[in-house]
Amino acid sequence: MISINKDNGNSLIASMFLCETMLCSMIVQIVPIPNISVWLMMFLTVVSFVLNKRLLKMSIVHAFIPWTIIIGLLCVSGLSNGFDNVSKYMIYFCVFGTTAAIISINTINPISLYKYVIIIQTLYLIIYFARIRRPFLNSGNAYYADSMGIAYAMVTEIYLAIIAYFNRCVFPFRRRYHFLMIIDTILSIFVILIDCRSRGPIIAVVIAAIMVYMTQTKGIKKIVSVIIVGVAIMYCAYHFIDIVQFVYGFFKNYNIEIAALKKIIFLNQTDLGVLNGRKTIYYIAIENILKSPIIGHGIGYFESLGFNYPHNIILELLLDFGVLGIMIMIFIIIKFIQDVGKLDSQKRCLFMLVFFVGEMILNFSSTIWLYPPFWLLLFMVFSTKNYE
Repeated sequence: MISINKDNGNSLIASMFLCETMLCSMIVQIVPIPNISVWLMMFLTVVSFVLNKRLLKMSIVHAFIPWTIIIGLLCVSGLSNGFDNVSKYMIYFCVFGTTAAIISINTINPISLYKYVIIIQTLYLIIYFARIRRPFLNSGNAYYADSMGIAYAMVTEIYLAIIAYFNRCVFPFRRRYHFLMIIDTILSIFVILIDCRSRGPIIAVVIAAIMVYMTQTKGIKKIVSVIIVGVAIMYCAYHFIDIVQFVYGFFKNYNIEIAALKKIIFLNQTDLGVLNGRKTIYYIAIENILKSPIIGHGIGYFESLGFNYPHNIILELLLDFGVLGIMIMIFIIIKFIQDVGKLDSQKRCLFMLVFFVGEMILNFSSTIWLYPPFWLLLFMVFSTKNYE
């Protein structure tokens, strides 16, 4: 009889959920299965139940209460904004949100999860350069949608590498895992900058690196670091285009063309601007937030106006739930930070990784309702007691 370590099994399930895009992309290269993401979530749910036959009652409650509240909010929003605008979010949450809730109540071995993430991304990069890259770069109109998915998927191990660098003492990896992580990180940055021409993921990575660094500094050093980083951010924001043109020209002199920088320079010369048309979306979002600033308009309201989503998690929460929703979220975040602070270093790094993967990209693109890692983050926020 085959015996599976429960914590390692749960860690593998969680890593597969975080790397869902890469896993599904690899699978369809071998067997073109329709709706592969749904089948993968069903598989992870079943395996999770098999591995965790006995669960603490309070662990289940920690996941069930927020799950029920979210379903209720979706139903109420459907009544007010029309189920045509909310139905896809409801279906998506029932599949990915439910799987995330189940995974969140299981105990996870952080080091095992890190190793599985490295293995999955290594396999994906091999398949990407062997079979995906050429068709992807020549995919025509489909390129832009596909590039976003690939770029978002690539940042997972970059976040892990940043956390590992600043927390080397709590990452007892064997040398081969360190080697793979470094190689994967370099290749992932290449794919994001050169193949995907994506800016959001790189900005998210830079912010994540600053945040991790800040967690390692104390006292006067932290105050000085905050001042230096603040001044640097203001300077870079004010001279952004000049810096981009300088860096692009520098590498161009060595026959190295960074497509992401070229895209920024090109957009700056068009009516869309550097934000690629999002400035208009932000303006419309803010305009509608002011119409109902306290309780918001409910989920799906922005879609009822003919838009997809605001491309920013703060604007999205304000549109959906107003200032009241933001205040509740701030309270949850403060409680989450307090609870995570009580955990050991390895588990703090785990929550840091899940936070970066589940939240950072939502500051620049996508929507919480169609981004599975966000749901794992949210339910893990309510399940921090399980890790004490």
